[in-house]
Amino acid sequence: VNGRLVINGTDYNPVTIINSHALTNNDRWGAICFNNASDTSKINNLHLSGASRGLDPIYQYGAISGKDANLTIRNTLIEDVLFPVYINGGSIDLRDCEIYCEFTCDFINVKNGTANIGGNTFFGSNAIDTDAIDLDGVTNGLIKGNRIYNLTGFNSDGIDIGEMSSNILIENNLIYNSGDKGVSVGQGSTVVLKANVIVGSKVGIAVKDNSSADVIKNTFFRNDTSISAFEKNSGLGGGVIHVNNTLFYQRLGNPIYKDELSEISVKYSLSNTEIISGQGNILDDPRFLDKEHYNLELMPDSPCIDTGDPSLPLDVDGTISDIGGYYTYNASVSYTHLTLPTNREV
Repeated sequence: VNGRLVINGTDYNPVTIINSHALTNNDRWGAICFNNASDTSKINNLHLSGASRGLDPIYQYGAISGKDANLTIRNTLIEDVLFPVYINGGSIDLRDCEIYCEFTCDFINVKNGTANIGGNTFFGSNAIDTDAIDLDGVTNGLIKGNRIYNLTGFNSDGIDIGEMSSNILIENNLIYNSGDKGVSVGQGSTVVLKANVIVGSKVGIAVKDNSSADVIKNTFFRNDTSISAFEKNSGLGGGVIHVNNTLFYQRLGNPIYKDELSEISVKYSLSNTEIISGQGNILDDPRFLDKEHYNLELMPDSPCIDTGDPSLPLDVDGTISDIGGYYTYNASVSYTHLTLPTNREV
C-alpha cells in the first residue's frame, strides 16, 4: 500500500483475511504492507490469520508492516501469524486488539517511529526470545491499559524498551507470567512506570546499560526479583531507578537487586519480606483481599492505605495516596485462569 487503505468491519461482521489451509509455513499468504504511505491508513474490526511476511525481508517483517507510514488499528484479532506487527518509522496507534502468537517474535515491534499502544490483550506461549511490546528508538511513546499473559519462554519479556527510546510512559498495564522480565529497559532508554501490576515474572522491571526509570504506584506480586538495576554490556554503565509509592510482595527474599554501577532509591513503599532503606518505607503484610486467587485489591485495614507520599496528588477520595497500583479485580482476567509456569512457584 503506497497510498491509503481503510478496512472497516463491525463488531458483528468483521472483515476476515485468513488462509484456512495454512498447514505449514509454505502455505501461508504474505502480509499487509504499507510503504511511505501519504495518508493515515485505518484498520477497524479485522480478523487476520495465516499470514507470513512481505517481500522485503527488512521492512516487511510482520503480518502488518509499515515503513514510514501512519497506521491506526482498532478492534482487530490477529492470530496464527509468524510476526504480528512490525513498524519502522511513521506512527502506530494500536488499540483494543487481541493478538495471539506461538512463534518467536515480537507481537508488536516499533522502530524509530511513534507509538500509542492501549487497551490490547496479548496472549503468549513458551516461545523463546519473544516480547509482547518492543519499542526501539521511540520518543514520547504511550503503553497504557494493556493485558499481557504468559510469555513464558526463555528471554521473553512483557515489554522491552531499548535503543535510546525516551520519555516512554508505561501505565495501568497488567503483566502476568513473563519468562524473563515484566518490563525491560536498556540501551540508554528512559521510562516512567506508573500504576502497573506485574505478577509472576523472573524480574518485575530491569533497568540496565545507562537507562533510567521512575517507578511510581506499582504493585509487584510474586516475582523472583521485583526491581533490578545492572550493567548488562560491559562499558555501558548500570541503571538508575527511582521508586515511590510501590508495593512489593514476595514469598522470600529482598525484592531489589543492584550492582555496584547502578543506583536505586525507594521511598513510601511497602515490602512484605524486608525493610527497604528510604523515607516512609514499611515492612508489613499489605493485606490483599484474596491473594491466593490473585485478587490484589487492598482490604480496608491495609497498611498501604493513606500511607503513600504526601507530596503526590490526593487519591480520588481526597486522602493521601495509597501505596501500590490502582487495581480493580476482574475474575474473568484473573491469574488463576491462566497457565502457570512449571519452573517457578508463583
